[in-house]
Amino acid sequence: MRIVLLGVPGAGKGLQAKIMVEYLKVPSISTGEMMREMVDAGNPLGIKLRDEYFARGLLAPDDITIELLRQRLEKTDCKTGFVLDGFPRSEFQAESLEKIARLNHVLYFEVPDSEVINRLSHRENCNSCKITYGRDLKPKQPHVCDKCNNQLTKRDDDNPESIKTRLEVYKAKTAPLVLFYEAKGLLRKIDGSQPYPIVADDVRIVLGHFV
Repeated sequence: MRIVLLGVPGAGKGLQAKIMVEYLKVPSISTGEMMREMVDAGNPLGIKLRDEYFARGLLAPDDITIELLRQRLEKTDCKTGFVLDGFPRSEFQAESLEKIARLNHVLYFEVPDSEVINRLSHRENCNSCKITYGRDLKPKQPHVCDKCNNQLTKRDDDNPESIKTRLEVYKAKTAPLVLFYEAKGLLRKIDGSQPYPIVADDVRIVLGHFV
């Protein structure tokens, strides 16, 4: 099953992707996470993306993002499907994706801006386990990962100025994808403002209608 997760930054796509892959048995792929790993590894391209784009709330250039994704989808673990989080983010990227893979579903998580801002202000990440904690998924000890006990960190772009910019970029470039995929009959709308376990149940129900 080949699925795209669509929604504003902070809509809960990453957490839902981790839940979905457990029962779908396909990999979760985040182009944003791939790029952040490049930053953590000190990759020159990753550092350039961080300083010139991510820190300012801007998207990475299309040519870089599409090529990274193409290489990832060619790996053997994607033969039976994937859950794609954070791509596409524009109609151009969506059209490019059509040339790489045929999708089964696009899940659109609807969340108001006020809810997103509240969520992102509480978000923390474990750089080791790749777990994202937040208002609805809190660590047992403040700022410490439940799984590995590493110190949690905040993303550079989870600040008020960058969050506002990211929402503006989303509305300008990514929001039109709702109509793009709706016209293709692939869009499935999910109320992403609910607690994450309820959202996860709704995802199962929606996907179950097409199995």
